[in-house]
Amino acid sequence: MKISIRCIRKNTHGELEVVFFSEYGECVGIWHGNEPKLKDYFVEIDIPSPITEIKVVNEKKHCMQLKDRKVRISGIFESYDDDGYATLRLKDSIVCFETNYNENLVNMLGKFVEVNVDYIDIYDEMVI
Repeated sequence: MKISIRCIRKNTHGELEVVFFSEYGECVGIWHGNEPKLKDYFVEIDIPSPITEIKVVNEKKHCMQLKDRKVRISGIFESYDDDGYATLRLKDSIVCFETNYNENLVNMLGKFVEVNVDYIDIYDEMVI
C-alpha cells in the first residue's frame, strides 16, 4: 500500500507513530523499520491483535481512518481460513489479520465489512 507520511512522533510507549495519508483516508500507525521521513512509502499494514468483531456495512467504500480513537478499516472480506486467518481487500491492497475462528464469519465473505482496532503496525517494504 502506498502511503504519504505527514507527521512522525513518539507515543506514550516510546514507539514511533506516524500519521499518514493514503487513497483510503488519513490514519495513524506504529512504524517498524528504519527511521521514517516525511515522504511516500510502500508499506505492509498489519493488525497485531486478533479481531473480535467484524460487521457487514452498507457503505461500499474502501477506507482506513482514525475514528473515535480507533483505527477503522473497511473493505471486502476476501478470505477466511479455518485457523482464523483472514484478509481484507482495499482495492489493490490486502490487510491480513487473525480471529478466533467462527464459522458464521464465512457468510460474510465477499461483502464489505468493517473492523475497528486500537492500532495498526506499519512495515516499510523499502520499494521507494
